[in-house]
Amino acid sequence: GMIFSRSNLKGLLAQGKIETMKALAGSIAHELRNPLSQLKHRLDGISQKLPRSTAGQQTQTIRADDLNVLYRELAKGKLAIERGLQVIAMTLDEINARPINAESLRYLSAATTTRNAVEEFSYESSADRERVSVVVVDDFIFKGDETRYAFVLFNLLSNAVYYFSMRPSAQVTITVAARTVTVQDTGPGMSPEVLARVFESFHTAGKPGGTGLGLSYCKRTMAAFGGDITCESELDRYTRFVLHFPQITDVELEQHRREVLQTATDIFRGKRLLIVDDVASLRATTRAQLRAINVEMDEAENGQQALEMLARGNYDAMMLDLGMPVLDGYATAEAVRSG
Repeated sequence: GMIFSRSNLKGLLAQGKIETMKALAGSIAHELRNPLSQLKHRLDGISQKLPRSTAGQQTQTIRADDLNVLYRELAKGKLAIERGLQVIAMTLDEINARPINAESLRYLSAATTTRNAVEEFSYESSADRERVSVVVVDDFIFKGDETRYAFVLFNLLSNAVYYFSMRPSAQVTITVAARTVTVQDTGPGMSPEVLARVFESFHTAGKPGGTGLGLSYCKRTMAAFGGDITCESELDRYTRFVLHFPQITDVELEQHRREVLQTATDIFRGKRLLIVDDVASLRATTRAQLRAINVEMDEAENGQQALEMLARGNYDAMMLDLGMPVLDGYATAEAVRSG
């Protein structure tokens, strides 16, 4: 056997802590890559639509379509910043071994949250994005945290997309069905030895820059949601991760629906809402969906008509379609802001 002196043992423990902190720092940098890349992309989009700067006081104009793009890019940039702050908070929770707060969990659509995460992921190119597809067989509701769920998918996508440059035919298919979300790629697969240890903390299969924290984080997150994650793989054929979610009873969903409706009813009691949409059938659908909260509703066919109605009476809220003839939602909102 080996004999360690006290000083040697302290040195080994200290080195272990240093390596752990290095891994954690690497994890933060890796996870922040998505929101920071998104933010850079949005800022690039804004700079492209802004008129060129001038030294003098010359007035410059922005086309209405470009202004709408600026609003969209700004909104998505703010979302990226929020995601980045959440990543930092989540990583600090991991460092301090804080469990996920059950009160922070929300009822989420698997299809919607999955599509959102796939769109937010930071791809190297548009060609890489086209090699990732989402198939919804059956949508379902699960109770979880949207940001944490997104970063579970980011981890799985990152592992799969890493091999795209080495395997031009590789694809990733994400399937939503029957309380499961399956992420399957046609990449290099894993040997039985690697597969057996895939969810261990700090175990990595040799990708440069990998921390090995990702899949163990996925395992802990799915456990906090009351579910699990499993993996199947064949070397040189495929890797399939399956996220398993617990059944939510109809009684629980109905109780949640009643609580949401009661909260909304309290907020909108005595209020007037203006629904602005150029499609009559969509206005009717919106009315039907909001009838349960007993809010007083009026309708307008476009932004100009909405402004005329606002000039004649008071409304507490407007629900604006973005793309409308005459005056669209962005221009209508800007007109209201400017008085």
